[in-house]
Amino acid sequence: LNMVSSCASLAGSLAFGGVFHKWNLKSMLAASTVVAAAAALAPWPFVAVAMDQGAGKHPLWSTAGFLCIAFAICDGACSLFASLAVDTLVTAASGSLPVDRGCTAYAALLACYSLGAVVSGLVTAPLVDALGIGKSSWQKLPVWIAATALLRLLALGLLPLVPGPSVNQGVRPGLVCPAEHAGVDSRTSE
Repeated sequence: LNMVSSCASLAGSLAFGGVFHKWNLKSMLAASTVVAAAAALAPWPFVAVAMDQGAGKHPLWSTAGFLCIAFAICDGACSLFASLAVDTLVTAASGSLPVDRGCTAYAALLACYSLGAVVSGLVTAPLVDALGIGKSSWQKLPVWIAATALLRLLALGLLPLVPGPSVNQGVRPGLVCPAEHAGVDSRTSE
């Protein structure tokens, strides 16, 4: 399953680049957030079938096995849409600064992104424990799946902070940097 997930991740990365390479930041973030939230619901059918069939090992050719492979493909391909969108935003934000400050800004933004991932893990473990979700107890797992999918949509509330397409008029297609007006590269220091 790791190989299937890795190939799906590669396909998801290529799809992200192919779909969003000419979009402005705000539209790209909104669309990728919705895709990531929908993809977060992918384990639900597998969990429902696995709970219905009981605990134990299921062969890959069973319904649970097929749904597990389908989840691995969907998760590998679509879960990247959230992280690649943030990576694009961080790159655009740091690229809009003068060269002498761009590297520091990039490192600081990636450190904040990493800190968010750590805090997410630290918050998740006690919540999963409080819900009683464990190796043999999946009864509340569908609630957890729905909650995590809905929580991904909270990122849409931050979209007003991202500069809109009117700021980016006249910039060549591709990665759109918010501070580049009318094709002038603000990253060069004068």
